[in-house]
Amino acid sequence: MKAANAKSRTCVSIIFVVGIALFAVLNIMTPAAASRSGFVPPQLNAAGDILFPWNSVAYGIVTLELQLDSNGAITGTNVLRDIPSLTSVAQTAVQSWTFSPATNNGQAVAAPFIVHVIFNTGIVRADDLQVSAPAPFVPIQGLDFAPPQLQSASYADYPVNSVGQGGVVLSVHVNSSGAPTKVRVIHAVPSLTETSVAAAKQTAFTAASYKNSASGADVAIAYVFRTPENNQ
Repeated sequence: MKAANAKSRTCVSIIFVVGIALFAVLNIMTPAAASRSGFVPPQLNAAGDILFPWNSVAYGIVTLELQLDSNGAITGTNVLRDIPSLTSVAQTAVQSWTFSPATNNGQAVAAPFIVHVIFNTGIVRADDLQVSAPAPFVPIQGLDFAPPQLQSASYADYPVNSVGQGGVVLSVHVNSSGAPTKVRVIHAVPSLTETSVAAAKQTAFTAASYKNSASGADVAIAYVFRTPENNQ
């Protein structure tokens, strides 16, 4: 009888240990397995400052489509919204930015990433920003993905007591309904970051699509300021 009870306790102990081990394995494996499945768009990791050219009287929005390879490196740039005296500034600035590449079922793949650079003089009303229709998006061959497209935006208000200038760069996650749901600060300007984040939260998009279904994806929005005194 004692031998039978001992054997029974041993079996229960083995089952208990195996159960704990299986639970641990599942908890370790599940996030990794989830990250390997499906398409994950690219993300912006780091960005530097963008300076408003002192000799430009233009303002508005420049939109770039960056072609990223499977290492997250920029291999090409398409201009979707152009301001002649400002577009080259945006193009030069993004060359130093770093990205995590898109993945498809865990494998890094080439994919596009959209950057909006809003040049804000500090003397225009926030709602005066005109968002024109962009030039046609250039898809990457073999990838059935289109990033979010901006529908409306505003200038960030220039704080009354600020003397700051430069570029606040934000990563904005756009959900499958086209709403900005998360804003990450990639490059900050102390007195201008808060107003930039507030403006980014008011933007509206057409959602990204993957295989003809709406999906979430990130875009970058940079608000580039110069002090009102520099506009006179």
